Amino acid sequence: MGDSLKNELVYNEMRGETLLNAMRYICLREIKMEPREVAELVLDRVVSYCAHNSGDSTLDCMEYHSPDQLSVFIDAYLNEEENKDLEKAIESSDTFWDEVKKEYEKLWNEWWIKDIAYHLDDELKTLYEAIAYNDCFSQIPVGLNASKLMKNY
Repeated sequence: MGDSLKNELVYNEMRGETLLNAMRYICLREIKMEPREVAELVLDRVVSYCAHNSGDSTLDCMEYHSPDQLSVFIDAYLNEEENKDLEKAIESSDTFWDEVKKEYEKLWNEWWIKDIAYHLDDELKTLYEAIAYNDCFSQIPVGLNASKLMKNY
C-alpha cells in the first residue's frame, strides 16, 4: 500500500470511520467511483450518525436523510477529497448523479424494510407468547370457529 493510501486510511480512522468505509474510500479513489458505492458510503455514514450522534431518534434522523434531500446533506458525509471525486464523476457523466440518487433511494428503502421487520418481529413474538401462554385462549376447543367465539364475548 502506497504512502498516500496509508495516510488516507489513518486520516479516515482518526475521523472515527470504520475500516470498511476507509477501504471503500480508497477503492473509490484508486479505481473508479461507482454510483452504488457512493450511495453505500453515504448511507453507512448517515446510519452511523443517526444511531450515535444525531440527538434525534434514529427513525426521525433517517427520515430527515431521505433520498429527496440527498443533494442537501451529501456534502456533510463526504470529506473534501471524496466531494472533489464526486464532482468530477458528475461532470464526466450526464447520468452519474441520477444513478447515485437512485442507488441511495434503494439502499435507504432497504434500511427501512429491515428496521421495520426487526421491530415487527419483536411485536409478533410478543403477540404469539401472549396468545400461546394465555389461559383464556388455552381453554378454547380445537376447531372452534372464530365467529362463534366472538359471539360469546
